[in-house]
Amino acid sequence: METIHSNRNAQTTGTLPFNAQHDFSEGRAVVQAGSKFGYIDRLGRVVIKPQFDEAHDFSEGLAVVRMGSRFGFVDKQGTMVFVPQFETLHSFSEGLAGILLGRDSPAKSAFVDNNGSIVISRQFGSSTPLLKGLTRIQIDNMEAGKFGFIDERGRLVIIPQFDNALRFSEGLAAAKLGNDSNGRFSFIDKQGNTIIAAQFADVHRFREGVAAARLGNDSNGKYGFIDKQGRMVITPRFDSVRDFSEGLAAVKIGNDSNAKFGFIDKRGEILIDAHFDDAHNFSEGLAAVRLDGQHMFIDKLGNMAINQIFTDAHDFSEGLAAVKVGGESDGKYGFIDKQGRMVIAPQFDDVHDFIEGLAVVKIGLKRRFIDRQGKVVIELIDEEIPGNRNDRLMVMNDRSGTLN
Repeated sequence: METIHSNRNAQTTGTLPFNAQHDFSEGRAVVQAGSKFGYIDRLGRVVIKPQFDEAHDFSEGLAVVRMGSRFGFVDKQGTMVFVPQFETLHSFSEGLAGILLGRDSPAKSAFVDNNGSIVISRQFGSSTPLLKGLTRIQIDNMEAGKFGFIDERGRLVIIPQFDNALRFSEGLAAAKLGNDSNGRFSFIDKQGNTIIAAQFADVHRFREGVAAARLGNDSNGKYGFIDKQGRMVITPRFDSVRDFSEGLAAVKIGNDSNAKFGFIDKRGEILIDAHFDDAHNFSEGLAAVRLDGQHMFIDKLGNMAINQIFTDAHDFSEGLAAVKVGGESDGKYGFIDKQGRMVIAPQFDDVHDFIEGLAVVKIGLKRRFIDRQGKVVIELIDEEIPGNRNDRLMVMNDRSGTLN
């Protein structure tokens, strides 16, 4: 193993000379100095100095990093566990990580354990991180390949035969036979048995025991919800839907500029009338909705839970929600609690939600981490750097573990 030089004993004095950064994950956050990325801890100490050309969140104690054109893993102490050698690399999930060896056609995907040993190696063109014992793989190239599933030991348990497949969720996975226009989705179990016959033009993964399913094409199809036996428990009549969250699902009625959002329960009854211009899922008992350009929070009866309106509103996370007051261009973000009290005054130009007790906020060119009392815990400088910085931030914000 190679040890990366880090400043583990650095003290948080003044402003750290970093710009772009990500939320904390497993006690570490990505920071950027110039064109290089490193990591700080929750006290703002530089635990792994910026030296990587790309860096991702920690997962199961390791983080994907890139040096030059190759990816490897670093641990939380800055030790390079796997020297960068892979062309594509997934984050760890259930003890294994997907890699890509070579760019021949078909490319070879494999999995390595946390000692760096290749434990699974097959002619798979594409793979996803292992989830609940099975992971999706693809044979041949991305255009013509077929999807199947392997288990955590690399055994092929569902032969590649599908033109598309979603990850397993609540014991079932959606699998599609046929092209985009004529193909239909079915649902299979972890032995590859067809549990729900192919009949749906589009589907979501199962959430809270049901899955959204669309009958008909893009122009005239409608969404309903099926149970795990394939019964249509909510009649298809919606133009768009979100997954169920906390017992309710946001649904959209209409496809034109007059389309409105409401909420249904698991019986399919409209519990909250469709009159919102947009609606988020319920989170911690409340949902952010938009009506006539104004954002507000409602409870599960559709009542206005917080007697205030905002220019913008995020979902509640860890008991607080970011809200924007003032104009669209010159307004500021603060944080409210569930009683609507402004516990952190509006002063920020941009914010992230609270994660692991800290939130990223921005004032001018300065980005900071604040705690739930609004105290600045870590302060960083956000300077413009060459290249498309927004693209870089999008990569850093990809928490799925898939490298772009």
